Amino acid sequence: MAIIDLKSERKLLLVEDEPAISELLEVRLTSLGFRVYQASNEGEALHLARAYSPHLVLSDTRLKSYFGPRMIPDLREQGYQGLVYSMSMDPEAEIADNWLEAGAKRYFPKKNLLADAREAAGLIRGDLESSGRKY
Repeated sequence: MAIIDLKSERKLLLVEDEPAISELLEVRLTSLGFRVYQASNEGEALHLARAYSPHLVLSDTRLKSYFGPRMIPDLREQGYQGLVYSMSMDPEAEIADNWLEAGAKRYFPKKNLLADAREAAGLIRGDLESSGRKY
């Protein structure tokens, strides 16, 4: 487990229903300075977003419990103001576009996150800094 400066720690809610992928992403993102909360479905994600007020949500685009970006308006309705990102193994541009149109800040191909999350972490940090949200 990485030692993290809690003053600069960013809270990230990872929404992924494949346990092996979730675990790998959690390890990589934690090592890059994020405090990671994990949810495997939309209901858990909404609960954890209320409970921990993460700086960002990183969600798989195709969970078994739902399909599509409907989680974004559900998060907003309960008062979540942080950033939302989507990720997928599916290369279809339409899926990414649907999430971006619904309010996701960015789309990440999951294979890139699994191979090397540093680039995505850099983009996320930049987005967080420019959003003006205090950590």
